[in-house]
Amino acid sequence: MEVKLKQFEGPLELLLQLIEQERLSITEIALAEVTDQYLSIISEQDIDAAKLADFLLIASRLLLIKSKTLLPFLRLSPEEEQEIKELTFSLQEYQRYKQQAEVIKRLCQGKHFCFGRSLWQGRGHYFYPPPPLALESLSRLYLQLLTGLEGFVSPREERVLAKGLTIEEKIKDIVSRIQDGAEKGLSQLAGQQAKKLDVILCFLAVLFLFRQKLVQIEQSSYEGELMIKPIANHG
Repeated sequence: MEVKLKQFEGPLELLLQLIEQERLSITEIALAEVTDQYLSIISEQDIDAAKLADFLLIASRLLLIKSKTLLPFLRLSPEEEQEIKELTFSLQEYQRYKQQAEVIKRLCQGKHFCFGRSLWQGRGHYFYPPPPLALESLSRLYLQLLTGLEGFVSPREERVLAKGLTIEEKIKDIVSRIQDGAEKGLSQLAGQQAKKLDVILCFLAVLFLFRQKLVQIEQSSYEGELMIKPIANHG
């Protein structure tokens, strides 16, 4: 499928374009559907290093969402569930922002402007509040405004991602481990002490091998273990 996009300014801009291009509502299921396109685009684009971390952060949350829809037995932590909700909410807010920006653009194009009366030369600037507005209430409103902005001006939490196996390395590892022809479970291929990201990486590697018709995948029940074995023609 060929994807044609307008120039995007950031990860939310790109994600919103993909959602609207597919004419989807902003839901977890919709985000899971555009994950592959998002990852493909950021891997092909020359993104500025200063902005790359933002794109990768969104990519990690999209992988969580897709893994949640594809792996019923995968249990996310409360923090990960909250991250998914925050991404969905942020994208919905960004969509509303873009829609209102279009409204303002149309008003400007229609020349619906409002101009204040110029001050007399030499006269100072004065503020004339309405009669019900007292100094105490104005101060209280100002403090409420500052409190609401605190989340935007606070330093962004820094996260360090540990370096692990690449998907190419995981594919080679799986191929070497199934060469004996025996059927193996996904959890066995991921490893006994595998972390959640290791399981996701292993699952993506198995999906790649399946698409290349190198392995067979069987599942006895909806929540049963995924069993993987090589296709005979490929050894």
